[in-house]
Amino acid sequence: MTTIIEKRERALKLLEASGIWKVNYAPPGLMLLWRLGLDCPPPHLASFWSVFLVCSLYIGFSFGLILAIGSAISGVQSNWVAYRTAAEAGFYFGFVMAAYYWAGRRWYRLPLWKDLDVS
Repeated sequence: MTTIIEKRERALKLLEASGIWKVNYAPPGLMLLWRLGLDCPPPHLASFWSVFLVCSLYIGFSFGLILAIGSAISGVQSNWVAYRTAAEAGFYFGFVMAAYYWAGRRWYRLPLWKDLDVS
């Protein structure tokens, strides 16, 4: 039985050997999640939909919060416009990032996290 740490180390060695820049296969946000004890795969090894969901929610929430605060301070636009804009930005950003990592996985012939052999 392999541990998640062994699987993560195997994945990082595989990604390093592929020639992908470390900041791309182990972004700072992922390193923070690992330090917090959350076990999640590197984005190149994650499924399209999981990358899409994480990136969409992160950007949508962050951007929505910034726009809501900005619209509350300035009163230029309604909160509804800010939330809709944030949702659209999150959707498009999530799609682009998921497509980027999916294409990288195909280009470098990398396995999905669930298919990664640790032995």
